[in-house]
Amino acid sequence: MNARNKYFDVLRGFAILMVVAIHTYKPDITEWTGQVNLGMRQIFNCAVPLFFAMSGFFTYKKALENRQKALKFWKHQIPKVYIPTILWSMPLFLLGICKGKGLCTSMINLLICGFSIYYFIAVTIQFYFLLPALQRYKVVQLGGVILSIAISMVCIGIITYFNIVLDLHLPLIVYAGCGLLWLMFYVVGCALSSKSRLYSLKGVIVILVLGFVLSYVESHYLLSRYSLGFGIKPSSFIFSLGMVLFLMSGKVEAFVMARQNSLFKVFEYIGNESFILYLTHCYVIGWILPHTGFLQDYWLTRWLVVVIISLLGIYLMHKLLPAKSKYYLGIYDSHH
Repeated sequence: MNARNKYFDVLRGFAILMVVAIHTYKPDITEWTGQVNLGMRQIFNCAVPLFFAMSGFFTYKKALENRQKALKFWKHQIPKVYIPTILWSMPLFLLGICKGKGLCTSMINLLICGFSIYYFIAVTIQFYFLLPALQRYKVVQLGGVILSIAISMVCIGIITYFNIVLDLHLPLIVYAGCGLLWLMFYVVGCALSSKSRLYSLKGVIVILVLGFVLSYVESHYLLSRYSLGFGIKPSSFIFSLGMVLFLMSGKVEAFVMARQNSLFKVFEYIGNESFILYLTHCYVIGWILPHTGFLQDYWLTRWLVVVIISLLGIYLMHKLLPAKSKYYLGIYDSHH
């Protein structure tokens, strides 16, 4: 068995904390603190792209050159993410039925991972199915990477127009659940797995800075005109590309690995629990956070409350639940 790469566990911890921060953010740019928060929110937009890039980085190395190997891969990987998502969606499914939502619509929503924030799993499964074709057509070559970036940028432009400019209020699973939207990040992760990661960071930093400035400016424009736009949009994809290339650089990895302090261990631990933290934190936000009094008044305290309560719940599940039920709920030990 290959040794586990602790740096990528740290990246997962970093990314899932940004995901929680995104989901506890409330836009308010009337004061200078709101302006700072908006800037931080633009940085956190890279969280989901980073997860997709890491998924591509590790799955592209799988040997799926024939149907049998592809089927074995799908049989192993898809249930690991799909079954826990279905089980954690059940309370929302049942609650919707009790509130009078149609059974057929609710069932479809359940099966396509359409409840809450679980679109991420739907996209991940799409990439698993797409992976053999990506390998066959050598998408990691420069032309394939450029094509994937073009496809994603066109998709995010269309989504931004329909969801923000036209204000269609599309369901999350509709506007964020298409794999083509996120394709560039998965493909970049695939490319990084097959090439040297000791590239120069000068151009990457230019993309980062330019992407952040564009994202901040675009957010202001969209918020002032449409009262939306702090989340994903074309400029945030540019910034996220720079962040993926920066954080997944071999140089940055070596720098971080040489400094394995207590903070490193915290991020590593959270990274190991990132999947179950992703699956459960939405319940803390929806059912517990509203009852925390003044703690819900500030973004930082909202974020801390959700992270701490979620991790406490995960710790208790590790201690109290039998191994088999933990596996089906997505509570994996580090060797998984």
